[in-house]
Amino acid sequence: MAVSDNVHAGHRKRLRQRFINDGNLSNFQSHEVLELLLFYALPRRDTNALAHKVINKYGSLSQLFEVPAEELIKNKDLSENAAVLLSLIKQVAKDYISGSNEGGLKIKSKNDAASIVEPMLAHRRNETFCIICMDINQNVTDIECFEEGEPGYTDIDVDKILAKVVEQKAAFAIIAHNHPNGTYSPSSEDIATTNVIKKALSLANVTLMDHLIVCGNKSYSLAQNRMCNLRY
Repeated sequence: MAVSDNVHAGHRKRLRQRFINDGNLSNFQSHEVLELLLFYALPRRDTNALAHKVINKYGSLSQLFEVPAEELIKNKDLSENAAVLLSLIKQVAKDYISGSNEGGLKIKSKNDAASIVEPMLAHRRNETFCIICMDINQNVTDIECFEEGEPGYTDIDVDKILAKVVEQKAAFAIIAHNHPNGTYSPSSEDIATTNVIKKALSLANVTLMDHLIVCGNKSYSLAQNRMCNLRY
C-alpha cells in the first residue's frame, strides 16, 4: 500500500471513531459529515478535497441533499454511487420521520422537539432555519430547512414557510434555528421574527407551538420560557 493510501485510511478510521465515540454529529463540520457518507461510496478516493468542493458549490449539506442524483452525475460532481447515496438521505429521513409504527414521531414537549432539531443544527457553521410540520395529533409530517446564510445571519422567507405548512396540511408547527457564533438566548430580532411567523401561520389556521434556538449541544425554548405566548 502506498504512503498516501495509509494516510487516507488513517483519516477515515479516525473520523469514523470520532463519530462512534461521540454518538452524534454535533462536533463535526459539514465537510466532515459529507466525508463520512462518501467513505461508503468511494472506498479508495481522498474524500476530503471532494467534500469541500461539493459543499462550496451547492452552499450547504441541506442544499446538496436537495439536488437530484441525475444532476450530480450529469455535472460530474460525484460518481453514480455517491450521487445515489446522497439523494437517498432526504428520502430516508422522511421515511424515518413518518415512522413505520402508528403515530410516528410525536412532539409533546420541548425535549421531544430538541431531540430532533439539536442533531440537525448543532454542527452547522452557518445560521440555518428549519420548520417542523405536525398534524392535528402532533405527529411530525415533515421537517424542512429553508435558508442557510453567513454566520449569525439568516433571511427568513415567510412565504416559503406558509407554502410548506399548506403543502403538509399542518395543524401545528415548530420553528428552529441555530446561533453558530453566539449564545443560545434569543435576540430581539429572534423574538420579532417569531411574532411575525406566528401571526402569518395563524392566518393559515396553523398554531406555532415553539421556537427553538440551538447553540452547540444546547437549545433554548421560547415556549418553555413563556415567551411570545407559545406553548405545547
